[in-house]
Amino acid sequence: MTTQELIKTLNEEQREAFSANIKYKGVAEITINRADGTTDSFVYNSHNPILKKQFQKIYTELEEWAEDYRNTPRLIAEDIVTPLYDSERLLLADTIVYGGWGDTEDYFNDVSEGGWVICPNEAWKGKHFERRELSARFKELYKALKLIGTGEWFKSNGVINWHKDYWDDGSGSVLIIRYDVYKELEKWAESYVKQYNSNNQ
Repeated sequence: MTTQELIKTLNEEQREAFSANIKYKGVAEITINRADGTTDSFVYNSHNPILKKQFQKIYTELEEWAEDYRNTPRLIAEDIVTPLYDSERLLLADTIVYGGWGDTEDYFNDVSEGGWVICPNEAWKGKHFERRELSARFKELYKALKLIGTGEWFKSNGVINWHKDYWDDGSGSVLIIRYDVYKELEKWAESYVKQYNSNNQ
């Protein structure tokens, strides 16, 4: 496994912790625990010159990556939802809360990364919008999210993609949100829907 392949397996929270670990503590062992339960470990072994050389190479590359990561501004949920009208925020929140389908790989800014598939057709389950009005409302939401493109594939800010016919059978479109941003949006959406329902009982 290359250093870049290793980094791609981390979610946003793990990257932050990993970056901090490299910056403040240094490491004698690098261990990556993934959500699926698998683990990769890279151990410094002074008695094995080959492993020592491999570890030093990985450690050097990770230090460089961590420095870049800490100094690179990242789009957060607030940047996405702040420009939206209240009705658009509620629709996006319902879509995220009720439309989650599963993980996938997609291209964000021409780089293949992990993403989370959201099915817009499930937003009605939030009981805030009628099914018959969803199509028109989603057109406005996609415009507000600046999802632009041609044909079947649209993208926004390198973090959200919209596939008009994801399964190639006419069954519906999906949003794919870059995984690190999705985790932030998921927390926001759950909180937003809960607060909205509380205020409108």
